[in-house]
Amino acid sequence: MYFDGTTLITLLADPDRAAAALVGAHRRFTSPLAVIEVLAARPDAGVTEFLEAQGIELRDMPPAHRLVEFAQTEGGADVGRLLHGACAAYYEAEVFVLPPQV
Repeated sequence: MYFDGTTLITLLADPDRAAAALVGAHRRFTSPLAVIEVLAARPDAGVTEFLEAQGIELRDMPPAHRLVEFAQTEGGADVGRLLHGACAAYYEAEVFVLPPQV
């Protein structure tokens, strides 16, 4: 499962929700883009420690041509969504979606 910046920010803010949400998530990873988004929003969040504790691997961004191919295929004006989608697609994974709170 690929974790984007918005999801990581939410999980960092609520450790109990994070623990429950991550139970079924296998092959966990994220990108430098997502980590930078977290650091921009919450510089004191301890993101690297969180990633390590939760077994979320930090992987490289896809090659430039793969990013462009994904953007051409998917389209849309949301650059962040396109980049995160390209990361997930490159590593043949789904973008992690938090279940609704009960």
